[in-house]
This record gives sequence, C-alpha cells and structure tokens, in this order.
Amino acid sequence: MFDRKWRAEGMQMSEVIDAGFPKKVTMPFTCLLKSGQVSEEYIQAVLDAGKLDPSISGDPTRLLAFLSGLIAMQANGIPVIDAISMARRQKRRLNILWSPRRWREEHDLMARYETMARLSAENVAYDLSAFLPHLPARFPGYIIRTSRRLGMEGLRQRHCVASYHSRIRDGKCAIASVFVDKVRWTVEILPTGNPDSPLTIGMIRSRFNQRPSQGIIRRIYEILGLETDAGNGLSNSTLEDNVYRYMQNLQRVLPVLRALDIESVEVCFDGSGDSGSIDGVYFQPEPDEQVMVEIVRRQRHFDHQQRRWIVTENSVNLALSEAIEEIAYDWLEETGVDWYNGEGGYGEMMIDVGDGQVTMEVNQRMIETSTEVYRTVDIETGEDIE
Repeated sequence: MFDRKWRAEGMQMSEVIDAGFPKKVTMPFTCLLKSGQVSEEYIQAVLDAGKLDPSISGDPTRLLAFLSGLIAMQANGIPVIDAISMARRQKRRLNILWSPRRWREEHDLMARYETMARLSAENVAYDLSAFLPHLPARFPGYIIRTSRRLGMEGLRQRHCVASYHSRIRDGKCAIASVFVDKVRWTVEILPTGNPDSPLTIGMIRSRFNQRPSQGIIRRIYEILGLETDAGNGLSNSTLEDNVYRYMQNLQRVLPVLRALDIESVEVCFDGSGDSGSIDGVYFQPEPDEQVMVEIVRRQRHFDHQQRRWIVTENSVNLALSEAIEEIAYDWLEETGVDWYNGEGGYGEMMIDVGDGQVTMEVNQRMIETSTEVYRTVDIETGEDIE
C-alpha cells in the first residue's frame, strides 16, 4: 500500500498520501504537509511505519495519532525516525504503540545489527602480535583476526561484540571463539602487564549473552593455557561482581506502596520477536497521585589503564512506576536468562505489598543449538589437525 517510488516517478508527497490512505485520513495529513507544519521526513516515516506494522491495515486512522507521538518523541530525543528507517532496511516488523523506551531499545538493537553487518562486509586485519605468542597454536576454536570474523561472531552469537572493534584494533584486547562441549563461547582476552602471566580473561559469553558457569570458566582458562590467578585481580572479572541493587531498591519502594494503600504490583514482560521489553507496571488499586521515589543505581566498568573493575553508585529520583520497572530490569539482568532475544521468554514480577513479598517468574522459549561438526584439516594432506 505504501511505497517510496514516488520520488523516482515525480509524484508529490500529497499524491502519495491520497493514494496510500483512506479519505478520512487524507485531509489532515495533506493540510499539515501543505501548511509546512510537518515535513516530508515525518510523513515518510509514518508511511513506512504503516507498512511495517501489520495491525495498521485494519485501522489506518491510528497513524494520525502516531504522527503526534512521533513528533513528540523526536522532540524528546527518541530516534524514532532512524529506527523506522533501519527497520525498513532490515525488513523488521514494528509496533507504532511501542513506548519511548521500547523505541530507543529497538533503535539500539538495530543499530548494533547494522554495525556488525558492516564489520562483516569489511576485512580489517588486526595486529595480534602481543597476544598470539602467549596462546596455544591450536585449540578447539580460533582467535578472531579480522573485522569480518568479528562481525560474523556477533551475528552468529546474537550479542554485540562490534564495540570491541576499536579496542582490538588498538591492541587493548583480543577475542577468541572457544568450543566447550559443542557450545561456542566468545572470550575477551586482556593483557595484564605482568610478564609472568601476560594474559587473562575478561568477559565470556555464549549465544544471546548467556553467562558461563565457574566450571566452564576454568575449562576455558585451561584450553587457552592461561593461569586462573594472574596476580592482578582480573581473573575474578568473569565471576560477575554483584552490581545489582534490586532487593535494596525494593526495600525503599515497599514503604511507599504501603503508604499509598496499594495491595499488589504486577510487572509483565515478553521477549518474543527479538524485541523484549517490559509491557507494563500494573497497580492494584491504581494510586491516586504520582509519587517520586529514590532508588540506587550501581554500575561497573573496566578501567584498562588501572586494569581493574571500577564500581560507581548513585541515587536517582524516579516516578514510582519507573522505579519498579527499573527494579524488574535489574533483577532480570541478574538472572542471566536471555528472555529478550530470538524466541525469547516471558513472565512477571509480583509484589505482594501486605505480606512484603516479591516473586519473579521467568519462562524461556527454548530452541537448542549445538555445534555438531568442527574440524580443522590440512589442505595438502587432507589430515585432521587436532
């Protein structure tokens, strides 16, 4: 119904609107465009969104409301138009009723995908001379030596390793793909500055950002011939220091809920379709007023100059529903369950205010993948290389 060929065919945007919408929708769009209150960029974004949202065909008048939301979200710095453009290029469906947070998440997800696809199309060779002499010549896996391989790793594992491109190029880390029991693990290798133990492991992730067990961590250290205690504290970086504050924040929120005579709170989430997010926060009964609550955010980043993890903590004031949503995201992240990619997962967090209890249920839709064949063969002799 909607098509971008209008420029090539010399049509005016107003003609495209007339052709693409029923009469009751046509007039407001045409008037806004002719008066200059809305640019062609916004109208084109609405046209594209209408094509990418399957629900629009049943009620195209909803696009009028979406235009108002689009203008407001763009004014608030939410890159909705850019997200729609990427969705069109990637042939991804969207939903015009997504919240601003969901639009930003979708934008970031698609931007990472495009970055990984671009790296896959390039072939930048990395200088790994500081790493290769300290690693086995052969092991079940390989060191990623080019940007093409890095992009392919991200696309295959469905997690973002594209951000490592500049760090690998600058010699700050290396990335290995290691197989343990037919499962592929993406491994970040860091220099320690210690000549006795020159390398250690930073982060380890499998498909969809799955975290390793301590047993897997030890086996990967053994496979790569690295010491599990490099004498600089880095070996513990894979054990995921506790940066989560959801329980502490629940203790801050509970008295507020009781003061508002709220009996229960339900937070629902669903991750199907590669676009997981929290669907909503539902109070029983709904509060009569908007209340702000102070919660704690604790974040961790790796300082490559000091070669250690730095933890920062600060307090923020959020609306009650936003605070509870952040608590739920924090808890979901801590579970390590990939509920937001592929077939995704679903569930809910329930707060029983009277009893002072909270329940988290996360259900995962599983499609299991294992590497059944992995061989390295000498081309001239045809012999397998162990």
